[in-house]
Amino acid sequence: AANSDCQWIVAPNYGVNAQGATLTFTGFVTEEGEDFVTIYECTDLDAGACSGTTAKETLSGTQGRGQTYRSETGIFLVHFTSDAIFQDEGFVGVYAEDPLADLTYALPVPTEALDWHPTKLPTLPCKGCTGCGYMFDMAGAFVERAGTYARGSDCKWVLAPSYGRHRSSLTFIDFDTLATDSVVVYQCAATDLECHPDNNTAIISLSGTEGRDQTYTSHSGIFMVHFTSDVGTNDHDPAREGFAITYMEDPDPIPSDLPELLCQGCDGCAYLFEPSGSFTEKVAYPGTHGYYSTYSDCRWVVSPSRGVNGAK
Repeated sequence: AANSDCQWIVAPNYGVNAQGATLTFTGFVTEEGEDFVTIYECTDLDAGACSGTTAKETLSGTQGRGQTYRSETGIFLVHFTSDAIFQDEGFVGVYAEDPLADLTYALPVPTEALDWHPTKLPTLPCKGCTGCGYMFDMAGAFVERAGTYARGSDCKWVLAPSYGRHRSSLTFIDFDTLATDSVVVYQCAATDLECHPDNNTAIISLSGTEGRDQTYTSHSGIFMVHFTSDVGTNDHDPAREGFAITYMEDPDPIPSDLPELLCQGCDGCAYLFEPSGSFTEKVAYPGTHGYYSTYSDCRWVVSPSRGVNGAK
């Protein structure tokens, strides 16, 4: 908007990670020389406010596109101002702790007992893109743009936060393609990290700006994203910038579409997908009999980490 004066404090995990944080602009277009984004590093957060600021960069026009900045304290202040005359598309920032140390505790550790291993997965097609592959972090982001993306692209990414242990979601924080180019989002079968085509279910096919700010869920915990662009050109259609995706694990591991389990005469039946746990049926406690019911007929599905590691 005209006459904007806006600030954001960016402090992943409240800036408690002493190893710092990063801020990347996946999109950046402002009126050159008139509208500005200034990035500061803050010394501390004082009652929710940024204290002890040091200016790192002031950006205008397209200067910020694709640029990454680091705060050693883990806290940024971003300040945007615009004049009253012309406006442009704006900017998109992606931030993260550096490294994502607070997330690694939740990642399963591959062992020889696994039927699959990341090093054995087939190479994904990556024609015309800046980078494709498998992404297993609990949460993350990636961008496919290099100013403008390549014509004739054919690229795939498999997104399986924590190796698909839980449900997961992805969000397009930016999306801009030609109408003849497409991004198809698939849900892969549970535990199928290779995402075999015969087992995939298409969630949606997107082009233009359809994907912008849209969020999709994989109940199997595994997505495949397939991007293709045509080889033709259209001089009357301006170049497009591509897309930026964030993804994360859903903390609730139980898909909502699972059938109800038979539970006649029992305290409670359930799907148990956590890496480890326990359940009881009428265990005797002090002062109680703790007997289970007669004519009981009950079921539990026990599948730690959705069965990807074996179980005992």
